Amino acid sequence: MTFCMKNLFKDIRRGSGYLPEYGTHPGVWFAVVMTLITGIVGFERGVGGGLIGLAVGAVVYGSIFIVGAISRARAHDRLMGKRAARETS
Repeated sequence: MTFCMKNLFKDIRRGSGYLPEYGTHPGVWFAVVMTLITGIVGFERGVGGGLIGLAVGAVVYGSIFIVGAISRARAHDRLMGKRAARETS
C-alpha cells in the first residue's frame, strides 16, 4: 500500500508540472483563480466565511486538479511505453 501511495504522490507532482509531450497543466491557473474567487465570496460573510470559502474552494478545485494531474502523468507513461515498444521492435 505504501508503494502505491508513493507512486500516487509522484504522479500528482509530475502531472502538475511540465510534461514533454503535453506541456504544462492547463488547470493550474483555473484552480488558483476559482479557489480565490470562492474565498472572496466567502469574505462577504466575514473573515471566518472567507477562510471557510478558501478551504472549500481548495478541496473542490484542488481535487479536480489532482485527478487531472494523475491522468496526465499516467497517460504520459502509457505514451512513453508505446513509444519505447515501437523503438525496440
